Amino acid sequence: MGVKSIIDEDSWVLVRQSNTEHSIRISTESNNLKKAKSIEKEVSHLVSKSYEESRRSRNH
Repeated sequence: MGVKSIIDEDSWVLVRQSNTEHSIRISTESNNLKKAKSIEKEVSHLVSKSYEESRRSRNH
């Protein structure tokens, strides 16, 4: 189970919990490799930022 977002008609991203490790998996697909890597980088940054904000709010 995860969250899949359609970016445009040729690109999507899926964010889900790993079934085998204590981690988050980010999968992307696009007809353009540069675009897929850019989407993955941006989503990875957003997930990391959200995780850090969540940790800080639990510690206060």
